[in-house]
Amino acid sequence: MTHHANLPNLYPMELTAEIASGSLFGALLCFLTASALAVIEVLRGTRHARIPTMLLMAGGFVLETLYLQYQGGMRGRCPITTLPEILIFLGWSTVLIYFVVGPTYRLSLLGVFTAPLMATFVAIGLLSGAVSQTPSLPSSPVDPWLETHASLSLISYGAFALAFVAATMFLIQDRLLKSKSLNQLFYNLPPVCYLANAVRRLVVVGFLLLTIGIAAAFFIREFPGWWKIVLASSVWIAYGSLLIADLRRRLSPGSFCKTSLWIFALPVITLGLLGRR
Repeated sequence: MTHHANLPNLYPMELTAEIASGSLFGALLCFLTASALAVIEVLRGTRHARIPTMLLMAGGFVLETLYLQYQGGMRGRCPITTLPEILIFLGWSTVLIYFVVGPTYRLSLLGVFTAPLMATFVAIGLLSGAVSQTPSLPSSPVDPWLETHASLSLISYGAFALAFVAATMFLIQDRLLKSKSLNQLFYNLPPVCYLANAVRRLVVVGFLLLTIGIAAAFFIREFPGWWKIVLASSVWIAYGSLLIADLRRRLSPGSFCKTSLWIFALPVITLGLLGRR
């Protein structure tokens, strides 16, 4: 296959549909194995599997990158034009955000909670025919502002997804603490104060990325339509309102986490619509 001129081949091999499918299947195996190791780690109350779990997640990320490189060459643009592509890109973005931002918060948000979610995204992509067999290049030159708008918006959703995972962990840990159920899960999860801070900071990261993504939409050569801007803006307003309420100290950590869980329904609902350009 021939890659699009604006998308340089970052890999020495020529990517084919078979390699892309194999990459997705390999990523699925990595995420499933990471899930199993994380569950065993919690049940046994040990931390010996933490490094292998992280390596597996990194392997899944690299394999997803191979798929996105191939699919981007087939599309001639950022591969987020169908729901399967969107889900895989969202999973890729979630892991990317973790490796870039997560260690700063001294937290491991992967494993039991994140790996199964990533495996689900990849499995849906495989079952839905995420790998294109024939090129479908755009008829006009790719607009960099459009690519910036679409990709940054979805990467921000990755940050919101990771905040969703952290908020889930917070509520579980908080419930275990209040019920005095100090089991292996309690001792393996990070303290509630770390989790609450992680949720706040990840929401801030997602909000800033989405702000840039929405701003880029106003420079697009062919305006994508007000309905898409309204959908993205509804997510922006919801998370912005949450941050303002927290800034004014009107929300407790528990309320902030619970609200972020409900708000995450908005990006989930708008994913398919915003990705169809």
